[in-house]
Amino acid sequence: MDAVKITEELKAKYPGKKIVANSSDKPTEIICEIEKPTGDNQASVQVAVIDEAVKHVHQDTTEIYEVLNGELIITKDSKTYTMKPGESFAVHPNEEHSIEGHTTWVKVTSIPSWSDERHVVIEDEK
Repeated sequence: MDAVKITEELKAKYPGKKIVANSSDKPTEIICEIEKPTGDNQASVQVAVIDEAVKHVHQDTTEIYEVLNGELIITKDSKTYTMKPGESFAVHPNEEHSIEGHTTWVKVTSIPSWSDERHVVIEDEK
């Protein structure tokens, strides 16, 4: 993933929006918050550019993924789903999931809004 190029593309497309990478040296996911939580539903919307998101759960958040560009592979509760542009997929609270792409652009709606505290990484059993 070319983090510099992707960050510049996100800045151009969504000026003034917060952009965060999951790692400073070799990111596998870059997220741009395009809509902050407002009103009673407290949803947030992000555009994520994804190579990989490790297995995790969200304690009380439903995430709706909509592929904008590329192909996305979601593994949820040991089943694998392949998504193409225009397709959507929901992950509900406490459903274990991981995500793979190849610089895949995805619109993610989180209800309630995404937060680091609600995001719990699951360690692989070895």
